[in-house]
Amino acid sequence: MKILHEFVLTRKFLELADEVKDFVDGWNITDSVAGLPAPSGTAVGCVRKTIYPDKIVMPIFILHYKGPVEVRGFGISGRRSRP
Repeated sequence: MKILHEFVLTRKFLELADEVKDFVDGWNITDSVAGLPAPSGTAVGCVRKTIYPDKIVMPIFILHYKGPVEVRGFGISGRRSRP
C-alpha cells in the first residue's frame, strides 16, 4: 500500500510538500479552485517529480469546472508521442 498526500494548491505548495516528503510515498495534486490564478495540478506535478523523482506524483484534473479548450489541451498533452 502506498500513502499519497492529497495536495490542494496554495501559494506555498513547495514548502507544504517539503514538510511531509519524508512521511509519504507521493502526492495526488488537485487543481486550485480558489478563484485566483494558480498553477495547474499537472504543472505542479511536473515540478514535484523533478525535485523528487523517486516519489509518486498523480495530478488530478477535475473536469466539471474546466472549459473545452483546457480539456482538449490536457487530452493532447497526455498523448504518448509516437516514433
